[in-house]
Amino acid sequence: MGSHAMTIGGAEAPTKQTFPVINPATGEPFAEAPECTRAQLDEAFASAATAYK
Repeated sequence: MGSHAMTIGGAEAPTKQTFPVINPATGEPFAEAPECTRAQLDEAFASAATAYK
């Protein structure tokens, strides 16, 4: 699959890895999602909290 990136706070946040998205009805993977780092996760939560206000 191609490169994956997330958007955090309106900016592109590139990732190095992905993980499979599993269909719970079949147990089979149907997509790939970007895997974030702990720092990216913290940044995303902080950005969401700011946007919520």
